[in-house]
Formats: sequence, structure tokens, C-alpha cells
Amino acid sequence: MSILHLVRTSAFGSENLKSALNTATENDAFILLDDGCYCVHHPLLNNDVLARYAFSVIDEHIEARAITPPASIQVISVDTLIELTFTHSKVMTWQ
Repeated sequence: MSILHLVRTSAFGSENLKSALNTATENDAFILLDDGCYCVHHPLLNNDVLARYAFSVIDEHIEARAITPPASIQVISVDTLIELTFTHSKVMTWQ
């Protein structure tokens, strides 16, 4: 069973990303959207975490915030997000 974690708040002002990482298992994936896009530069997303889990960010959301994600975080469309909801057993929103 895998979970798609949707992180909607910045880790600079919320514990949601930390909580999501603490509950994540091997096959889980993370999508950063809304103010969760600011998490791309948070220390919690170190090389070990980025190597262990698939992280993506919504293109329109990160562009609206003028943030450049690191190469290890995939930029995806909302359509791809919708497709990913069908490839995981559960979807959990952190907001």
C-alpha cells in the first residue's frame, strides 16, 4: 500500500511536512502544491529524503511563487497529479 502525500503548507511555518515524512513508508510519494512549494528549499528535504521518496511540485504553483526547484524534484502538471492519485492506494492531504 502506498500513499500520495499532498503537502499544501510551507514547512517554514508548519509541521505538516515533518509529520508527513514521519508517517511515510517506502513506496510513498510527495506532491508539493500551494504554499507547500516553499518546502523545496527546506532543510527537511535533504539528499537522503529526496533519494528515498519521489517528490514532485505542481508547475503552475511553483511558477506563481517564482521558485526554482532543485533537479531532484520533478515539476508536473495538474493532469499528472490527477493520474498519480490513481496509482497510489491512498491520498493524504497535509494542510
